[in-house]
Parts: sequence; C-alpha cells; structure tokens
Amino acid sequence: MNGLFLCLVLYPALTFSLTTLQVSFRRTYVREGRVERVCGVIYHCAEPERTVVKVEEPLEQWMVLEEGKLEIFYPEDRRAFRITGRTSGSLPFLEAFLMPLKDDYGLEGSGYSLSGHDVEGDTLITYWDPPEKLRKTLGKFILAYKGDKLIKTELRDPGGRTLARSIYCDHVPYSGAFLPTRISTVRFSPSDTTYEDLIYTEPKFDLPLPEEVLDFRIPEDVDVEEVRW
Repeated sequence: MNGLFLCLVLYPALTFSLTTLQVSFRRTYVREGRVERVCGVIYHCAEPERTVVKVEEPLEQWMVLEEGKLEIFYPEDRRAFRITGRTSGSLPFLEAFLMPLKDDYGLEGSGYSLSGHDVEGDTLITYWDPPEKLRKTLGKFILAYKGDKLIKTELRDPGGRTLARSIYCDHVPYSGAFLPTRISTVRFSPSDTTYEDLIYTEPKFDLPLPEEVLDFRIPEDVDVEEVRW
C-alpha cells in the first residue's frame, strides 16, 4: 500500500479527543498510466484503540489495526495476512484525514522545528526543518493555512526540490478544527510521477459504531500468513 505523503515517517500514533469515527472513502491512484480505485468505510475507535476498514471495491476485504498489528482478511478466498515491519502500525488514508486536528500537523511532536513563515494574502505559509536524523533524505516541510483550514502541504528534499505536494479542500468542522474531505497528492521522482485522490463522505464523529465492526475478528479456522512490508 502506498503511504500518503510520508505519514508513516512523519507522524506518531493518533491521539485526539475523538472517541469514534465512521467515514466512507474512495481512493484513486495513478501510476505509469495504470489506475487503481478502492472504496470502502473506515471505522475508528479511540478507546480501546482499534481501526477497522471494510473495503467494498474492487473486492471485499477487511483490514484491522489493533495494538500496533495490521491484519487483512479476504472473505471470498478465506485468506488472511498479518503485516509486519516498519509500516505495519499505520493507515495513512486515516491519518491524512485526521492530522489537521493536531497543532501544526503534528510536526513539532515529530521533531520538526519551525524555521520561518510567509503571508500571502489570506494564506499563512510556515516552513519546518526536519530532525537531524532525517536531514540526509528530507528537506523542509511546508504548511499552508487559509484561516483555520489547512489547504496545502509540501515536502522537499535537502536540495529544495519538491518530493510531494498535497492539496486539501471541501473541509468539514469538528472540535474547533476543519477536516478535509478531499485530498489530492502528487509525488515526484526521477522515474515517475504518481497521483492520488482521496475523497471522504458521510463522516460521523463520536457516535456508536456498528456491532458488526466492534465484534469483527478473523475466523479461527483461517490460517494467518505473516508478510513483511
């Protein structure tokens, strides 16, 4: 799975006042002329922390993130996988939706330091330097806010070239912040440019989750295969 704007590298676990979230999503990913589309519903519970993603298209799939472990179940084939490795404890498309709830997009808590800012009309642009351990591969991280709404993020390499850029729009209010219901990301590399469009619909905050989700477990008679990512 392709991480959204390096969420896996930059941000710690989600810690918000949010108790539960249910939101539908549609993800379109374009690379080398190939188009991938996935849609489904995200269910997130903060206490105890558990995230379930029910993928509806292109095929039925359940993803369960709990206690830092990610498991994936394909009901039709009755196959299941446990993902291990550095990326196993995050779901970037969930974090991308919720990160605007964190002050300064969670950058300061991840070791970034504010190095400057600009004001262009009604837009505030802030520039952040990465922690020392990341400076050989990453340059500045840029945030752009219009009022209280995050409208753009940009990641650069140490030489100042743009590695990735995300545009945030169609915000909805929650808990004094504004969450984007559409995030469009372009990632640049010497060999290819990729495009990702995430659309979120029907968000429900702090409401009881369906019993189907709360009770979901991979059937005991299905062997779980470990895969390292």
